[in-house]
Amino acid sequence: MLQKIALFVSYSVFIVVPEIHLTPPDRSANIAKLFCSRIWFRLLHYETVVTKVSLRNYRNGKYTLIFRYLRAMKLKFIFPLLLAVAACAPKSGLADLSKEEKALINESDSLMHVFTVTDSSEPAVLRAQSKDLTAKDLKSPEFQALVAKMKYTVQDPSQNGVGIAAPQVGLNRRLIIVCRLDKPGEPFEAYANPVLDSLWGETIIGREGCLSIPGLRGNVPRSEFAIVRHTNPETLETERDTVSAYVARIFQHEIDHLNGILYTDRTEDLWSEEE
Repeated sequence: MLQKIALFVSYSVFIVVPEIHLTPPDRSANIAKLFCSRIWFRLLHYETVVTKVSLRNYRNGKYTLIFRYLRAMKLKFIFPLLLAVAACAPKSGLADLSKEEKALINESDSLMHVFTVTDSSEPAVLRAQSKDLTAKDLKSPEFQALVAKMKYTVQDPSQNGVGIAAPQVGLNRRLIIVCRLDKPGEPFEAYANPVLDSLWGETIIGREGCLSIPGLRGNVPRSEFAIVRHTNPETLETERDTVSAYVARIFQHEIDHLNGILYTDRTEDLWSEEE
């Protein structure tokens, strides 16, 4: 028996994966690649073929594995093995806003609580990596509410900022609000899933502060120009903006927040506002 197991492990397992289309596309891709295929198992002189192992019936976020048939009854143990792999396989892709995240958005006041490094429980959120918002999130009333509340918060006289990121209000999601000083009326605009595609030009030392680090200022080096890639919440299309000067600085500062980086990580030239 041990010899058979050793030989089984040493034999090749070939997996041929056809083109797969799932709905939604960001769910359980690893499981699909494993089971939407024909799998050949070779064991000694027995040859067992599992064919037409299909993945069907997407209901309520769960997939149903349908096994058409299995030849060579001596290898029935393969069924629980495959099911165990399917159950334990990590899900790839994005996750929608959780119940806790939705509750935080819906239950907060228009002036949201701003997380700071001075509170012992809040730096963990400020230092965490933020996740992308899904298409479902971007079309949800919670997203609209979050954008409105973040805009209200950053413009409130108690804050008087030029930008704010979702981690600063307790959500590790890739959303920022930026004051577009380069546009007529200097509007505050929301950017979902922003990424810095490119940075170039001179490295300019400029003064920065942060709503999450009260009472401190610093001189921070930033690139003069930036290309920001983000998702349009209306069309769900990817868009790119080229920004420069102080607006480029704001984008770099806020996107740093989404990656768990504070401006104090980028400089040692710091001073108290009272100085």
